[in-house]
Order: sequence, then structure tokens, then C-alpha cells
Amino acid sequence: MEGQTIADIKYDELYYAIQRIASSETVSTLLEIGSFTGQGSTEAFVTGMLKNPHQPHLFCIEAVDTLFAELAKRYEEYSQVHCYHASTVTAEQFPSPAEVMAFYKSHAQVMQEVSLDTLMRWLQEDRSYIETSGIPTHIIHTIQEEHKIDRFDVVLIDGSEFTGLIELEQVYGANIIILDDINVLKNYHSYHRLMEDPDYLRTSHNPSLRNGYAIFYRLGYLHP
Repeated sequence: MEGQTIADIKYDELYYAIQRIASSETVSTLLEIGSFTGQGSTEAFVTGMLKNPHQPHLFCIEAVDTLFAELAKRYEEYSQVHCYHASTVTAEQFPSPAEVMAFYKSHAQVMQEVSLDTLMRWLQEDRSYIETSGIPTHIIHTIQEEHKIDRFDVVLIDGSEFTGLIELEQVYGANIIILDDINVLKNYHSYHRLMEDPDYLRTSHNPSLRNGYAIFYRLGYLHP
């Protein structure tokens, strides 16, 4: 699938923010969309949650088989970590080439690091992989049913370049939502959706760290 590095979130501001949330917040369910090999944000989640007296569980989603194999092996002895080789969406839910092209042309100032040809190739590769790999889809709903989760406490959205907004819709209402890559297509729309929602408060934000990140807390969680 598309060409993000394996551990973009590593020993930086966002890494330590994730670690702090996992260790100090009153949380029981953590969802990570886009775990890769588990060396970046997954490591931050696990390092933090092992210090949390509430003993939260982390649900990791990774679609690419080679990355998932490393992820699953790395955390196979951690009973609080659950790894899923699956997709959050179906191939049909990806945006169309025309939609991706329109975003690129209207946000050229934030899409400077990748060419349009590369972005379109990523789109085709991601869709084709979901179509041909045979992995389960709609995995977020499956996790919620299996573990009787109504609302996730913490969600990190950092999967495919093209599915961030769809994934946000699936986890809306989570107490803490972490978005990586808010300046580009992945989470640009998700970021602005949450900024416009009076039920969420942005508590951390750095648009200049890589492609930007933001953390939002649901007001009902902050002020029950």
C-alpha cells in the first residue's frame, strides 16, 4: 500500500503525547488505525499503557501482510495488545481518482512532498490490495462487537492516505481522537471536521511536525 515510512511517529512530540495519554488517562480501550510494524506509535501506546493502573487494551489494525507479520510477532506475548490483519474500509469506499485529483489541485501548497502521479499510484495500489488480498473489511465494527465496545476511549487515525475521514466517521464519539498527517489528504478533512464540532476541544496541535498532528478531547469526557 501507499509509501509511508514504517515508523513516522518515533521519539517525537506526538510519540510522547501518545505515551502520556496511554499511561495517565482513565482509559480502557485504545484503537490504533495503521500500526505498520509496531515500532512507532504502537510502541508509544504500549510503553504508556503498561504503566496505567486501569490496564487498558490496545487494538491494532494493519492491512499489509508483511507489516502485520512483524507487528503480530512483536506483541505476541502482550495480553493487552490485540492485532488485526484487516481493513477499516472496502475498496469501494475509497475516494474516486477525480476526488483525489481535485483535492491535490486545490491544496497544492500542502501537497508539495508528493507528486500527483505518485498519489494516484498510491490510490490504485491501496484499492487493488483491498480487492485482491481477501482480508476482512469493516474491522472497527467487528472489534466493537467482539469486545462489546460502545465508544473507544482513544483512537489514533494514521492508516491509508485516503481513508481518514471514513475512519473518523466510524469512531466518532471517541473520548480522545489523535490525527496524524492533518496537512495532507489523509486527515485534512477530519481535522477540519473536528475543529468545527463544539463537542470536541483541540488540546494539542503542531502543524509543522512532519505533516502536522492534532489531538482532540470530547468535552463530555473532559467535563462529565
